[in-house]
Amino acid sequence: GPGGRRSKMLGGMYTEVSGRRLAFASGSYNPEKDELLQIRRYIVAHPHEAEAVLNDKKFKKTYKVIEGDKNKILPAEFKEAAKDFPLLFHKQFYCWAEYEAEEALRDDLVDFAIENWKAAKPLIDFLKEATKK
Repeated sequence: GPGGRRSKMLGGMYTEVSGRRLAFASGSYNPEKDELLQIRRYIVAHPHEAEAVLNDKKFKKTYKVIEGDKNKILPAEFKEAAKDFPLLFHKQFYCWAEYEAEEALRDDLVDFAIENWKAAKPLIDFLKEATKK
């Protein structure tokens, strides 16, 4: 990521290469309490932009959905909006793509990783905009 391996700064790509799988992920895995509030408020204020991320062709093809743990109970300010936009229940906002381990042997692995990052870019940009200070 932009701030190094342990940084929580948005814009990076988690990459896992193991004997079990090749995986790519990006987004916000564990946002701080204030960041989570910012993201949720941004979703409420910009529902069409959130929908655009979810419906982006490359994002849907590569990642399908926004992943993450969810709250069972939301703060009162989000309860009504969550009826139309269940994404508000999320307390994590990340995308995850997993491939067979053999994919790590591709001749074009770097390009493949870049394509996965590009597919995650709409989510990255949305979260960056949501958490601007």
